[in-house]
Amino acid sequence: MRLKILETLQKAFPGATIEVIDESHLHEGHSGNIMNGESHFRVIINCNTLNADPLIKRHRRVHEALKDIMPRIHALSISFR
Repeated sequence: MRLKILETLQKAFPGATIEVIDESHLHEGHSGNIMNGESHFRVIINCNTLNADPLIKRHRRVHEALKDIMPRIHALSISFR
């Protein structure tokens, strides 16, 4: 899943520097975490095109790019640099 997220974001934001970190292991055994395998991710994006937008619009654009795989992600943290 980590690689799918990375590939999808690279396609949506060409030229951006993108890091996707699988943090699923940090959430093992937490109540309510019924997902198996990769489920929690941190995404760090450095993209001049995105950085020109207000923060809420940046988040919406990332979520829009990931709309087809978001149902399989339990938690997504997004940071911009």
